[in-house]
Amino acid sequence: MTAVVAGCTATDVPSTSCVTAHAPTHASSPNEETLASALPAEPSLRWTVFNNVLGLDLTVEAGTLKQLEDRIKTQTSPTKGQSPLLKLATFNGQRNAKGVLRYDEAVVDIHGIECDYDGGKMTLLEAADLLEKAGLHAVLHTTPSCTPDNHRWRALLPTSGPLPPDRRSHLLDRANGVLGGVLARESWTLSQPYHFGRVAINEHFQSARTKCGAAAVCVDQAHYLDARRIGPSRAKSDGTKPRSIGLFTEAISANDGALLSTGTGRRSLMFSYAAGLSADGLLPEQLRALVQDAAERYFDPADPPKDGFVDEVVEHFSRKGEGLQPFDNQLPGALGAHVVEATPRKKLFSSLGEMTGRMTSTQWLVDGHIERVGLVLLFGPSGGGKSMLAIDVAMCVATGRPWWGNKVEQGAVFVIAGEGHSGYSKRMNAWCKKNKADPMSLPVYVSDRAVSMTDLTQLQQIVDEITELVASGVKVRLIEIDTLARNIGEGDENAAKDVGLFVEACDALKRKFDCTVAVVHHTGHDSERARGSSALRAAVDQEFHVKPVGGLDSKAFTFTCTKMKEADQPKPMEFEIKEHGTGRYFDHPDGDQEEIVSAVLGLKSDPFAFDLAPGVSASRVLERMHQDWPGTTAFSVEVGAKNERDVRRWLSVLVEKGWVQKDGSHKHTKYSLTEAALLELEGGRGGLLKTHEQHARAAAEGV
Repeated sequence: MTAVVAGCTATDVPSTSCVTAHAPTHASSPNEETLASALPAEPSLRWTVFNNVLGLDLTVEAGTLKQLEDRIKTQTSPTKGQSPLLKLATFNGQRNAKGVLRYDEAVVDIHGIECDYDGGKMTLLEAADLLEKAGLHAVLHTTPSCTPDNHRWRALLPTSGPLPPDRRSHLLDRANGVLGGVLARESWTLSQPYHFGRVAINEHFQSARTKCGAAAVCVDQAHYLDARRIGPSRAKSDGTKPRSIGLFTEAISANDGALLSTGTGRRSLMFSYAAGLSADGLLPEQLRALVQDAAERYFDPADPPKDGFVDEVVEHFSRKGEGLQPFDNQLPGALGAHVVEATPRKKLFSSLGEMTGRMTSTQWLVDGHIERVGLVLLFGPSGGGKSMLAIDVAMCVATGRPWWGNKVEQGAVFVIAGEGHSGYSKRMNAWCKKNKADPMSLPVYVSDRAVSMTDLTQLQQIVDEITELVASGVKVRLIEIDTLARNIGEGDENAAKDVGLFVEACDALKRKFDCTVAVVHHTGHDSERARGSSALRAAVDQEFHVKPVGGLDSKAFTFTCTKMKEADQPKPMEFEIKEHGTGRYFDHPDGDQEEIVSAVLGLKSDPFAFDLAPGVSASRVLERMHQDWPGTTAFSVEVGAKNERDVRRWLSVLVEKGWVQKDGSHKHTKYSLTEAALLELEGGRGGLLKTHEQHARAAAEGV
């Protein structure tokens, strides 16, 4: 690497082409040849390297385009998650108010553009050929996800010198036009860096540099490409158009943009257009490009939008200055070793007195088991019942029903499912049928694929989709990740560094949405502990072990707390998996219908098997209430209580556990069984009342 080198200073050039391997598109004039010969073949530039996707520290490097290519080719990392990220820009080295170095407003200047392609069809060499024919300096390299059947690459195009950040979008439009409009929309995100170099698990790394000789120009000098420029793709990853763009096209462009051409109504239409784009999850730079494109396409040149109108629209709907940064207000981090200055951070130390003043009791999502805001690990062998238990907890949280006698805080649940997606729907519907809940109205959301928690782009999609639902009134209480192995991406669960990144992402989600994050994980050779790095167990607030009883083929398992940071460990529980209908049917060819069957959890032990007082079990009180409640006074006499106050205290315990509900206050309070208690007593979760009655009858008959 060299010291900081000044960039090319030659003026912009008209259309030229490569002198090697490709014929020029037109004959060069003497002036063009003289100017081209003055251009250095190797532009010099600066770039910034981030050590990981979180962007918590940075290093500024400088050199020629050839040195940049060598830097990329010689970088080797075990996995994508451990590879550094590169950005052709410099940052001010200051953390924002939330402690992050990488955000849009921190970009001082750009030294080039990054073109990201993940479409799978165009090869790296085909892209290099197109850029060469356009006469552009460029370095290209494949991504860690590239395979011979799924082409993914990035093209780095230098500028002739440092440029203002607001020039970047226009230059990307030029490159996208050269490449046929194939670039991913993420390319337009101002502060987004990209992984670079080889990874050990991918043998298909490839790099290239355009060979255009002295006639080559930097992308900012290629004004002749403006006629071909193409903005960000308006298609989603599945190739369909975002809904707002479809509505915009139908409402406006059907009349050749007449509604936007002139007049006061077009302001409202543009705001409606932007609102739809924002709801589709577009980032600020993408939103700006599309709004600007619409204004240029449909507004009458004689009546253009007022200065600042596009900015006003974008700023109204976007998170200004954050770009692709879901966690920049969440993650702490060490000061970057190469950052000279940093903005003052939040006070580091608090006195014991201050801490005492902020101290609160433990808040529970599931009483006595799972904290209200925390990181939870649920581990067990494959097929041992851990996902069944996770679903059972999720459905109780979504409905607000007690989890086996433990009160829950109701709210929305998000499940990042890495496998068994059809099984989730069946099991959840079986739970709903068993518990008399309506699956169509529950705030439960399940992903249709795994998500790499160590990939910032994929994490951004999680944040965007949940944020959109939160804006509509959804209250997030639980995010489940099932399983760690399927959602750590290219990270290694045995590597403490990768697991650390995974945990940081979970913690960021936890703080972002003020919720609990539960991770489902496997056991390894040692069936008594979670598989992989011990850094995971060290980071979680609660840990639970799901262990089959009688071998892996058994349908019974124990649920045991193996770590509880802030409270006493709850007693172990024993469950069994039972077959149950889903309430959904499929048609046979002969016209008959058959119910789709799945599985649910059942508690092997009596959930009411605890004493409220010596000689007074919860089962006795609840069964008496179910039969014919005589009132607290009469019942206190019936069970030999000292006074009515004792009975009210017992009932308060049952209220806390979710088995009893009360109406009114003080002397006029009325107590009744909750729906959950009725389900237990009448057979919803095992027919406990019937069992107790059978035992009592057998005892009376001397059996």
